[in-house]
Amino acid sequence: MPLFTHFNRRLAIAALTIVMGATSVARLYGDDPSRSAPSAADTADDDDVPIAAALLAGVINQLPREPIRVTGTLLVRRRRGVPISTYGFELIARWGDAIPRTRYTILDAFGEPLERLELTHGESPTYDYAVGNPLESRPVYTLDRPVQSTDITWMDLTLSFLWWTDARLEGEDSVKGFDCHVIRINAPPDQQGPYKSVRLWIGKKAGMMLRAEGLDADDKPIRRLWINSVKKIDDAYMIKDMEIQKYPAIQRTKLSIAEVERL
Repeated sequence: MPLFTHFNRRLAIAALTIVMGATSVARLYGDDPSRSAPSAADTADDDDVPIAAALLAGVINQLPREPIRVTGTLLVRRRRGVPISTYGFELIARWGDAIPRTRYTILDAFGEPLERLELTHGESPTYDYAVGNPLESRPVYTLDRPVQSTDITWMDLTLSFLWWTDARLEGEDSVKGFDCHVIRINAPPDQQGPYKSVRLWIGKKAGMMLRAEGLDADDKPIRRLWINSVKKIDDAYMIKDMEIQKYPAIQRTKLSIAEVERL
């Protein structure tokens, strides 16, 4: 049965609530995507590598362990908020398996499939991509390709960078008034696409990812995502609302979750 239903938000379409010593859910407002990040000069030394790895593992452990089905929407808007296009999506997630597995399906306005990606997460991920109606298998060359006409890539949607292993603590910052650890995850040597590293802001209090940005070889941001709210599911958390914007900024995509249910 559904764990929660999204009724009273603007229709839109991986989100953070913070546990302030209890289990209440708090909505976070006022994200500024133009805010500057810590400089490379603040990067910690090798002693902080295990700390970064532990922080990253903590983010992954926040994901629901039970198999779940998630549905929602991806809403593409111009900078002034004018809607351009809307897509549905379905996620089947088995993050608690020995080898975590997920399946993402992008749907048109009538609920018909447009494309699908199935993958395993880890140091040696596998991919199975299909497109069209009916879906037909196609090779996957990179996860950095945009999903339809949105700002979000398959890398962003699947959060695959969370399973990269070369993580380092960069320093501290705050997001919406919440103190955060800032870590950088370097892409694996065989990783294709423009992301050479990803910078994460992880809340100190709850260990949740509040913001992420993909960086190119010159440390310039290519795309930024930030979490607006999450939903607590038993003892785990699930992204509920997330914004994604690429640079230069022309439009923005909002991911909103409508329903989550156990399988």
